[in-house]
Amino acid sequence: MTNVTRTLPPALCGLGLWVGLPEATSAQEPEELTVVEVWTTEGIEIADGLTAITGLVEAADGRIWIADMWPLEGRVLVLDPESMRAEVVGRKGDGPGEVLVPTSMTIMPDGRIAVYDMLRRAVEIYDPDGEPFRRVQLRGVDMPSEKGFAALPTGGFLVTGSARPSEAAIHYFDNEGEWVRGWRERYPPRDAFPVNESEVAVMMAQQAGTGGPVHALPDGSFLYSQSAPHEIVLFERSSTRENDWTERPVVSMPELFEPPGITIVEESNEGGWIFRDAWPRSMYVFGLGNGYILNVVDMGEEERWLWQVFDPQRGADGEAALVAQASLDRRYTLKSVCENGDILAALANPDTGVSHAVRLRLEGLKSATRREAGPGR
Repeated sequence: MTNVTRTLPPALCGLGLWVGLPEATSAQEPEELTVVEVWTTEGIEIADGLTAITGLVEAADGRIWIADMWPLEGRVLVLDPESMRAEVVGRKGDGPGEVLVPTSMTIMPDGRIAVYDMLRRAVEIYDPDGEPFRRVQLRGVDMPSEKGFAALPTGGFLVTGSARPSEAAIHYFDNEGEWVRGWRERYPPRDAFPVNESEVAVMMAQQAGTGGPVHALPDGSFLYSQSAPHEIVLFERSSTRENDWTERPVVSMPELFEPPGITIVEESNEGGWIFRDAWPRSMYVFGLGNGYILNVVDMGEEERWLWQVFDPQRGADGEAALVAQASLDRRYTLKSVCENGDILAALANPDTGVSHAVRLRLEGLKSATRREAGPGR
């Protein structure tokens, strides 16, 4: 069942309401979650046309920042959601504010906008008015790609994914780009594969299995979603030791899908190795208002996306309770959470592959305003 409602035109973006959940225990069935499209850029010509949106965030002034691969050339744009007009603030190049392959974006504690440039392996930082501020070159590990990117309120950056020579899945860099430490091991480990398995295939399988989405919380902690065995982990900074953190699983669903392995990699007809088109994995995790956690799982070849909302306050044995969920057949690529709890996402045309931006609202939840404490507080 697809729980998607569309509300247009964009001028209606401020009229949506949040619906409260009844007081429930963890034993009750979860409420039905509805995903509402507040506005979309579909059908609107924006700066020569958006092609493949890789990042979206809302700045403090309400404008939407977009990372777009246009085509195969990265650029950064700023969109006024009222007029639906955009200006390009970062084009392809090596100069200040210029990018190569921009992917994830995040809002920094000081309100500046940080863009992860995957090809350059650097963070491009802009002032809210669109002017380039500085570039932070990440050093210490070699990351071919990233699955999650966040700026911690206490300083520094998080990037998740396979990186060498580190065996970690989560990587913490300081404000100057130096690798400080990592968490969680590369997955699956080498000994999980046959001894005679191709090293290229193993590397690709580990690239697919290592890392996951990450979301920094206002109190300095962060959420990390491990694809398989599937669990969502809360990392909190130690109050006594520098760069020491505690980790606590708040959602654990190992039965959701099998751990990724060599089966997700196959030889192509032209030679070499390719990924299978789809396999089940956790795609997005966000901390919402009132301590809620949003988890979105791509169910792979089933071609559906499971949206789950958890409440750490209602769970038992330290784990969060599932309070709302939906199963969608529309593949939203979630990018960030807005200050009021709305979600910015990209949606690709199934025929052309061209992306447009969408603002989403979750109905079936209590008000999701910016919280002051992390899950379980």
